Amino acid sequence: MLAFQGLGDFKKSIYHLDLCLDNAKQLGDKALEGRTYGHLGIAFHSLGELEKARDYNNQRLVVAEEVGDKTEKECAYNSIGNFFLAIDQDEEAVLFFNSARSIAKELKDKYGQGLAYSGLGSVFHGLKDFKKAIHFYSLHLSIAKELKDKLGQGVTLGNLGHVFFDLGDFKKAKAYHSRRLRIAKEVGDKNEEGGAYWALGKDFESQGLLPEALVNYQSSVKVFNDVRNLLESKDEW
Repeated sequence: MLAFQGLGDFKKSIYHLDLCLDNAKQLGDKALEGRTYGHLGIAFHSLGELEKARDYNNQRLVVAEEVGDKTEKECAYNSIGNFFLAIDQDEEAVLFFNSARSIAKELKDKYGQGLAYSGLGSVFHGLKDFKKAIHFYSLHLSIAKELKDKLGQGVTLGNLGHVFFDLGDFKKAKAYHSRRLRIAKEVGDKNEEGGAYWALGKDFESQGLLPEALVNYQSSVKVFNDVRNLLESKDEW
């Protein structure tokens, strides 16, 4: 089911996650129920269904607190932080990301720390505090490299590219976005691939290289259309 998300087939992913959730409830498996709420939250967040994503992540947090699972609580905090980030409620986002980071450090969970750093980088990027954004993104990149987390590396390279784009350093932005694209293709993540092409289109356009920009924009459209076709009747996604 998670493989379908990477391929951009959210319809199949959500279908299988719903089945998994039903089974978890029937079996009384609270741990599985909580994790499934989390994966559903990620899927709906990726589709822009932020309210649904928040509801699932809140349910994940409730289950985590009920069973005393600190790892799941940490993951829920990171996901809820992403919700507040998406609706530009920066103080709340920082609060949840810092809570996630605190638990991750306690558990010596490097991956969770990296996600919290990435979230904090995004908050400060949105606030145009580029120095702090680069600091937190770089911390996430170091952890992703240490863990050999290719997808995490790609996402953070893309984020660093966005920062340098906003700083007007289009060549450095292009270098980061090109690395993001290579990793997206390597791991087969269609959403990251489409986003990387779009970012490269902006980089080339800002340098006045319009033919190169057009090629990348067209590639982005093609990838996202392929993803959209997988949604079939769920066109609102």
